[in-house]
Amino acid sequence: MESIQETPRRIESGMKSRCPQRGQVERLYAERERYIDSCDARGHFSLENIHELDRLGRVKVASDHWELCSEDARAALRNDPHHQVRSSALISASSKSGGQ
Repeated sequence: MESIQETPRRIESGMKSRCPQRGQVERLYAERERYIDSCDARGHFSLENIHELDRLGRVKVASDHWELCSEDARAALRNDPHHQVRSSALISASSKSGGQ
């Protein structure tokens, strides 16, 4: 993947927890969508890609792009610190073909 300075995780970490600056949330959502679309277009999500996503991005990948994830990426999603990501990954693993 091309060198990206602003990833969803970096944008999210720069936001104040309850008071984001004007436009930050929109920027985060747009960057998340662009990042996921870029990986989807390549047909592959690697462990590195998963680490660059914020929580909602990881949920989206676990729910909608499970079949494109490498084994390392799948393991990271199944063992994510956040229960929402883990739950999405477990549901995808049990319901999608290749369910690992």
